[in-house]
Amino acid sequence: MIFFIIGVVFISLFALSGYVLRDKMSSIFLNVYLIWWLCLLGISLSNPFGLYEVSLWTYCLILLSISFFSFGFIFNRLITKIEIKKEDTNIEAVLLESYDKTKGSKLFVSLLVLFSIIIFNYLMQYQKAILLFGTEEARVMRYFVGNVFKYQIEIYFYNYVIESFSIFVSAYLAFSFVWLRFNKVFFLSLIYVYLYSSFGSGRFYIIELGFFICFLFLLKNKVFSNKNKTLSLKEKKKIKTRKRVTLLVIIPTLFCFYLFSIYLSNFRKGLFELNYENFITGNSDFFEQIIVYCVGSFRALEYGLNSLSKEFPITFGSMNFGGLDEFLGFLLRIFGINYQYSNVLYGELTSKTITIGFDQEYNALYTNVFGQYLDFGILGIVFLSFFWGFIFNLFVVAFQKLKTFYLLLMVSFLFVTSILTPLLWKFQSPSAWIFMLFLVYLDNKKNINSKMIKVLAFKN
Repeated sequence: MIFFIIGVVFISLFALSGYVLRDKMSSIFLNVYLIWWLCLLGISLSNPFGLYEVSLWTYCLILLSISFFSFGFIFNRLITKIEIKKEDTNIEAVLLESYDKTKGSKLFVSLLVLFSIIIFNYLMQYQKAILLFGTEEARVMRYFVGNVFKYQIEIYFYNYVIESFSIFVSAYLAFSFVWLRFNKVFFLSLIYVYLYSSFGSGRFYIIELGFFICFLFLLKNKVFSNKNKTLSLKEKKKIKTRKRVTLLVIIPTLFCFYLFSIYLSNFRKGLFELNYENFITGNSDFFEQIIVYCVGSFRALEYGLNSLSKEFPITFGSMNFGGLDEFLGFLLRIFGINYQYSNVLYGELTSKTITIGFDQEYNALYTNVFGQYLDFGILGIVFLSFFWGFIFNLFVVAFQKLKTFYLLLMVSFLFVTSILTPLLWKFQSPSAWIFMLFLVYLDNKKNINSKMIKVLAFKN
């Protein structure tokens, strides 16, 4: 029965997407999102690695969220008119101009160096804690005042400022990889990524970076590439050569990310030595962890719906806007007002270890659907999915109209956010909102400066 339902839903969504989405960017965004979800649902139905079976009801709620996200995404494109002219300015040239300005920004370079030093200091404290308490206990110290963070304000600074900056660095680095821009700032960014991901041995950041690279690569070759039929044979050969070179860089890069993730997995288990035996063990464990994490969240969702939802009051949108809700709570506490934001209770309940299969334990990742359900029940799944689909395509359309570097980074981040919905909802984190608002500020600042330059040029 569930196979038939999934088949009908996805065939309908792909058909609707193909009929309505005429621009390649929207089409790539939504179709990759649908393919990703379809693959995970297919894997989940096989109940790999002894995972418990998921009920038809839970699968139907997941399909409801996927469907209405797609409807919202398609609806915005349906009501928005975009004229994509063949004679438009070369988008890549415009993007690279903004990229070069960012690369040359003294503020960006200064923050890269400063935050790298700060993270390096925390990393040293973290490694000392590992020697004293072991890897598992030391990882928990990343979130509390103690051996790593001495004061609560340090945690706020790390979660709100450094995490937000880290998203920008990963998007910037992904762009550098895809457009083969290997400069001083690129290597500083690589060092930053290594330090940031090593602190806490988090593999999620590396996986997100991989998704950034994949999405930008698709855009570069399917959307931004020059399809002008009047190009000479020599120019066409140059374009093909660039594509091959880009692939020759990206494939080994993604493989290196995979190896680094294996290293982090081994590190968390106390296997610090780099050798062939540890690599084979780590590879097997990491592959299983990827599968279990990606589809184990569906079992966690079922547990949350059946058990945890009873302990939650209706949160009225504060789960989907959890990052803003948490930041509001932080500001109110500064003024002595005690405000209990929803993320606190959500974190307490979902951080507890649950059993999702035979010898399979799990915590924290309950899919984006759980937050929607907590906000407004089934209606929350319908309306919030539609709303976010609409908003995500709004940014895609905005980029196609304005064609700015910072809007491209926003769209890339929203794509990564959509790809991670089987696990979590990134806008529950304040850093996601701070990152987006920061990019909006940079984009508006760039547009204002461009208009001022045009006005001055006109007067002269």
